[in-house]
Parts: sequence; structure tokens; C-alpha cells
Amino acid sequence: MVEITKAQGGIPQIEVTIDIDVDGIVQVSTNTKTTGKEQQIETKTSSSLTENEINSID
Repeated sequence: MVEITKAQGGIPQIEVTIDIDVDGIVQVSTNTKTTGKEQQIETKTSSSLTENEINSID
């Protein structure tokens, strides 16, 4: 767990980046500006549509 330090009001301290690709993989990364600590997490779907299901969508 990243420890968040107290900052002056109005100054952003954490940068969050969210990437989603065409396969439904979501990557979230954070960067604590004052300490430079970074963390990442990636989630993947547990199921997906078959080729037939994709082609049958109107």
C-alpha cells in the first residue's frame, strides 16, 4: 500500500493512469509525486464472446 503524505491544498500529489485495450484488459497505475513510488494493477476478463456471438450481434 502506498502511503499518501499530506500536501498543501490544491497541489495534486497522485497521478493515476488508466489504460483499456481491445481485449478488455484494464491497467491502472499510480505515481505518488512526492515520493516517486509507483504501483500497477492489471485486470482481465474471465470470459469473452465467441466469433459466432460477435457475428450475431445486430
